[in-house]
Amino acid sequence: AKDNLSTKFGFTEAQSEAIVSLQLYRLTNTDITALEQEADELNKKIIELQSILQSEKRLLQVIKTDLKRVKKTYSDDRRAIIEEQIEEIKIDVEVMIPQEDVIVTVTKEGYVKRTGWRSHNASNGKDFGMKEGDILLERFDTNTTETVLLFTNKGNYIYLPVYEMPEIRWKDLGQHVANLVSLERDEMIIWATVVPNFEEETRFIVFVTRNGMIKKTELNQYKVQRYSRAFVAVNLKKDDYVVDIFATDGTSDIVLAT
Repeated sequence: AKDNLSTKFGFTEAQSEAIVSLQLYRLTNTDITALEQEADELNKKIIELQSILQSEKRLLQVIKTDLKRVKKTYSDDRRAIIEEQIEEIKIDVEVMIPQEDVIVTVTKEGYVKRTGWRSHNASNGKDFGMKEGDILLERFDTNTTETVLLFTNKGNYIYLPVYEMPEIRWKDLGQHVANLVSLERDEMIIWATVVPNFEEETRFIVFVTRNGMIKKTELNQYKVQRYSRAFVAVNLKKDDYVVDIFATDGTSDIVLAT
């Protein structure tokens, strides 16, 4: 009987089972009418739900309406009391830097590298990695908490926190500054220094240009927060360039020779 109902009327197995189990005396006109009405209502509901699913606009509107109803039904007053305005949280990255003594080298052709003492000692300080014809411009025994400043003949400077420099073996070639910031084709590093702490820095640096211009600036003025590019250290005329840079305590006499 169940199979016949399923085949002839398209009922599911559960529906066929319910019909077969139903006692015949309960199939009154009233029951049949009620079942027909229920089926009609369910079909309308199915059509409505399908139309909602097929329309993103209607679906979002239904979600919005339901959320408003939930909010209205279960809304509650705020229990937490905000007593003070939230302050901006500032994290001092320098405090989180692991301290390590390292060696930083700078060559005339613009190669820089940070090397650990273990790598240096393994080579006994010999076989320094450098291109043929290049020369070592500066070597600093420094720390990862300090900052290297590189100054160019075009009056620019590059800000390099030591901890952000990749560690390179003593025997390997360093990283060229052109891979760190954009420089002009004929721009080169002519001087470098290490700043342990900008707040405690008392030195001055003096720039001397080819055309005879001289400028003295406090070294602590060269601290920056963002350092993805080179910065101007001294403004130059079009045909001028920096020939020398040196540090001073601000009280020394300077002698220039032509």
